[in-house]
Amino acid sequence: MNRRFLFALVILAAAGSVSAQNEHFDWLGSDAQPLPTDSIDDLPYSGEANDFSGGYAIGDTVGDFHLWTLNGEEFILSNEVEETKPTILFNGSATCVRFQNDWDLMEAVSPIQWVTQHFDMFNWVPVYVAEAHALDMENCPSNCPDFPIPGPHGEYMLQHRTVQERLDAAQIVMDWMGPGSDTNWNFPFDDILIDSPDNLMYTHYFMRPAGIVVIDCDGVVVARGDWFGTYLSDYTNRQFLIDLVENPEVSSAECLLVSDSEEPCGADMLDSDGDGVCDAAELLWGTDPFNPCDLGSEGIDDTDGDGACDALEAYVGSDPNNPCDPVGVDTDGDGFCDIEEELMGSNPFNACSPSNSDADEDGYCDNEELVMGSDMNDPCSPDGTDSDMDGLCNSAEIANGTDPNNTCDPLGEDTDADGLCDQIELIIGSSTEDACDPYHEDADGDGHCDVIEILEGWDPADACSPDGGDLDGDGWCDGIERANGWNEIDPCSPVVTDTDADGWCDMEELLSGWDPEDPCSPNANDTDGDGLCDLLEELNGSSPISAESVLSLDGPEETAVSVAWVGFGFSVECDGCLGLPWRLVDLAGRTVQQGRMEAFNGVAVPAGSYVLSLPTVGHHEVVPVQY
Repeated sequence: MNRRFLFALVILAAAGSVSAQNEHFDWLGSDAQPLPTDSIDDLPYSGEANDFSGGYAIGDTVGDFHLWTLNGEEFILSNEVEETKPTILFNGSATCVRFQNDWDLMEAVSPIQWVTQHFDMFNWVPVYVAEAHALDMENCPSNCPDFPIPGPHGEYMLQHRTVQERLDAAQIVMDWMGPGSDTNWNFPFDDILIDSPDNLMYTHYFMRPAGIVVIDCDGVVVARGDWFGTYLSDYTNRQFLIDLVENPEVSSAECLLVSDSEEPCGADMLDSDGDGVCDAAELLWGTDPFNPCDLGSEGIDDTDGDGACDALEAYVGSDPNNPCDPVGVDTDGDGFCDIEEELMGSNPFNACSPSNSDADEDGYCDNEELVMGSDMNDPCSPDGTDSDMDGLCNSAEIANGTDPNNTCDPLGEDTDADGLCDQIELIIGSSTEDACDPYHEDADGDGHCDVIEILEGWDPADACSPDGGDLDGDGWCDGIERANGWNEIDPCSPVVTDTDADGWCDMEELLSGWDPEDPCSPNANDTDGDGLCDLLEELNGSSPISAESVLSLDGPEETAVSVAWVGFGFSVECDGCLGLPWRLVDLAGRTVQQGRMEAFNGVAVPAGSYVLSLPTVGHHEVVPVQY
């Protein structure tokens, strides 16, 4: 059978009334519920081992006390008990083997059945106190044997140092021994009182790890036992308890334990803080009549968690369910007031907390952009920085997963395939259609830049790749001739050798099928009909227009004449040449210009090969005329 404290029913029945501390009893209570972080005092000396004579004795009048349960319910003894029922207070802890055995279904002698059968006959008040056999034995009750005992969960435990540790220990009992636990224990209560940080219940009522104290309606101890289970296992003791119910002995006209619980507040009593409790009652209780939040559990209630208790909010007219009322400060402007953010665990100074939605994915949350006045749907607002100058701001690139420091990402098109994307070429001013711009290097000088040659699969170090043709047939590929500044359609470029001095270079004559060593090949003109071609006669010092002037068998004599061509003319070095006649004859034997020798002799003939003849001194030579 699962039971709650019987006093919980009394609380509900008395809801709306205000009860004060009972003036007939010592006050052992605390004005405020202990905090989980509050420290717990060391236990007082309880006597020698197995000496359990401490605590209230039969005939003592107990003190009224104020505690809270594991579930956080407030309990004042004089307010909660029913006057028609005796009150049974008992204590225990997780490491008390007697307490464990009392509620063990496997034990031959157990008070479980008797307690559950007589549950409604008494005010049952179970209290969780200090650990009886904690692992740190020096902190255990002095009258307990000096050895540790594991809790119902099978683990050893340390003595409580804080309120939270005592709450945790009590929760272990409820989880492993209480209603609904799938174990061999059946502790029939679904809540249990928690002894105060100063151990007031242990010190005044028990001074033993698992005792029992029975009080009557006047708060007088009528029975006590060293061990709860042992006491209830005795038939005589059980009958005594039943007689208390069936044949009560009233020592006064009224039950002293509840006689001073009348309403101290009249209809017109002053209530300065508007918390529903008159000043007189608050002064009696020791609470602050000018603070609506100082009224026991009522003052603790703060539904919206804004730090202003519900009573205060009701007094000032604010909404107890709205943490932003009455203080609606929103420091970061994100639409959540500071108190609301603190309650949610978010940062009241960060507009992106708690809502970090970022519609444009620019790294600035929507609330932050609203505060700054930027466009939360534009990734380039408020930060329009474009590090790689590709026309897309950094924030937009980050939002789209592209690299804000790479100009070619995402605009990576490379129209001319020169290795530079179009966007970079636009930035540096080069052509997106010319692979040689901006890379103009031409290692082999063939007129094709290296980039083009690589793109086309040609050899950038070979001038004959790709131009391996030889238009002029001189044995030099066109690419090499172009690389060296030669004329790729002139077989005499670069080699101009003219062995027979007929004005046709040897290569040209070979390509044409002529004889490069015969000056009469290919021009065999013989003006004077003497059987010798005109050019041969010119070269050898005879007249091409006079049959009587013939070549000597030994050819022309060597002359000490040196001709130097400079620009549009020539000069000669020889003794006695000044004033002598000269003439310039083309390769057909025609005189194209003549004169008498001066220091410098200008010529005006088309570029080409000619024969310079100084007939007086017998000097003739082929000269190239170039401009």
